[in-house]
Amino acid sequence: MPQADLYRLAVLTCITCGQHYFEHHLHDFHYTAKRPSGGEATEDGSVWRPLGDARGGQRVVLLDALAVAEEEAEDAAASEDPDAEPSRTAQVLFCRHCGAVHPWPENSDGGNRCGACGRPGPLVPLLAVQQKDSVQALGKLARCVACGSLGRSRVGGFREPVRSVRAQTVSDVHVLAQSMLQY
Repeated sequence: MPQADLYRLAVLTCITCGQHYFEHHLHDFHYTAKRPSGGEATEDGSVWRPLGDARGGQRVVLLDALAVAEEEAEDAAASEDPDAEPSRTAQVLFCRHCGAVHPWPENSDGGNRCGACGRPGPLVPLLAVQQKDSVQALGKLARCVACGSLGRSRVGGFREPVRSVRAQTVSDVHVLAQSMLQY
């Protein structure tokens, strides 16, 4: 499959620990309570379709894995369930073709078909980060999931603990280097 056919997400990185995140905009996505809500009903459940920021899409911050030191991961595995998701996150499934996001199915390990575009194939498991329910911080990352670095309210808005990685080459190298250091 050509890489040009895949949906691309913007990469963000924590300025303190280097944890990488993905930025996406979805139609009717709400995640301020215990689980994500909203979306469009489909035959197999529900789906959140991509909708650009300029057209009113709700900003969603996603991640695929925590970038923690090996010792910290072993300590966490010893004290907790190793399959548990990080706090203030919820598992979702992402379609690599159209960018739609699906809630994690309660009865299986993942989806095999996108509910938005209908393409077969496995969906990518990601974690959606819970948002604060304040007007200033809605859709923003209030706290880094990995290191706990906090965002701040400032005059004119909210400053997140993450910054955008703008050049494609820089984001590729950042994620690759993080994977190499993790293992």
